[in-house]
Parts: sequence; C-alpha cells; structure tokens
Amino acid sequence: MTASNAPRSRRLFLVAAAGAAAATAATALDPRAAVRAGVDGDVVLGTLNTATTTTSLRITANSLDVLRVRGVSENAAFVGANDDVGSGVRGEATTGSGVLGVAPNGTGVEGSSTMGNGVLGSSEEGTGVFGTITLSGDAVHGHSFATAGVGVRASAEAGTALVVDGKAEFSRSGRATIPAGADHIDVDLKPKGGLGGSPLCFANLQVRRTGVHVEAVRPNVPSFGKLRIYLNQSVSASTPVAWIVLG
Repeated sequence: MTASNAPRSRRLFLVAAAGAAAATAATALDPRAAVRAGVDGDVVLGTLNTATTTTSLRITANSLDVLRVRGVSENAAFVGANDDVGSGVRGEATTGSGVLGVAPNGTGVEGSSTMGNGVLGSSEEGTGVFGTITLSGDAVHGHSFATAGVGVRASAEAGTALVVDGKAEFSRSGRATIPAGADHIDVDLKPKGGLGGSPLCFANLQVRRTGVHVEAVRPNVPSFGKLRIYLNQSVSASTPVAWIVLG
C-alpha cells in the first residue's frame, strides 16, 4: 500500500464502522423494526418478522404440543389479528376440538363483539353450541344487562324454536295462599322485574274447592308492580294457588 492510499483507506474503514454502529443503535431503539429471517429459517425474537408465504410448524412426535406460548401478565399470551374480513384465529382438527379453551378458575373461551356475535357456533347436522357441566353450575348461561336486551333467544325458520327435556323453572312464577274468608290474594312482582308492558298472567287452584275457581288475574292491581288473583267467591279454608307471568 502506498502512503497516499493509506489515509483514504482508513477514512473508508471509519465511515463503514460508523454506519454499522448507527444501524445497531437504531435496531436497539426500535426492536419492532421489521427484519427478515435468515436463510436457515430462524425467527428473530423481540421484533417484527415478515414473510410473503405461510409459515408452518409440524411436529413428528406424538402426544406433544406443536407450539406453546406462555405469558406472565394480564395481556394475552397469544394474539391473532387480521386486518381484513378474515378470522383472527382459526382452529382446525380432524377428529378433536378445533378450539379448546381451558381455565381452572377463569373463562375457558371468551368472545366479545361491539356489533356482531360474541360467540358463533354453527353445524350442518350436529349441535351449533353445546355446553356441559360435571358437578354444578350452568351448562349454558345467557345474561343481558340492557333493558331491551334478551338473555337467550331461540328462533327457528321452520322447525321448533325451543325444546326442553326435563324440568323447567321460571323465576316469575310461584305459589300463594288465599286465607280463609278471602276471595283474592296479591303477589308483589317488583323484586322480580315488575309488570311493565303487557304481561300475560295466569293462576290455578292447587286444591279442589267445590264451586270455587280463579275468576281473573290482573296485573298492576292494587298498585303498580303487583298482581291480584281473584276467586269467584270467598273460601272457607286457606287455598293455595299457583301463578306464572309471561312477558
């Protein structure tokens, strides 16, 4: 090397070193900067990896999970996002569960939506949504916080909208006892949602009283939120009646 080339070579080396240092610092300041995986297929942790084709993982051993992700905060351990109309996460299985959620104390599977369906289950011949319990609790529970909302809706275009196999309980039903010498009884429905709108109210005697029957069931009588059950005449002994309110 000549003396005239030595200073120029040193300057080029210093410029290249400075550029490499700047690139390293920029990556450290913004770990989300997109990088491309190496030709050996490694995925770089702590940054955004990009690809133009599908990335697949296949395990060749049995009884092992293909991929395990564990979180240590209230944030999600795994997030699937879609910027178009497709699904964020899709689970597929040949004979098992497409998506299996397990939570010893929390919610196994949770779905939420602003305008659409929080959870949608569909099937061509089986059951769209199926819930089971082994000890106690509700297999399926629907609840609405809105005044005009519906906790559970059953609808059918041609078949049966609702089938109940077994017992059915209604919170807006019960028994009341008309005392001897009286011909009516009042039931307070305010603790059970009141009697707004146009509710359907029914009542029947629970014992036989010759010549006695329920004559009328009037909502919001004698005051708003109460139900009055009338008999056609006074009874000589206490008489139980069963009542139910629909709507």
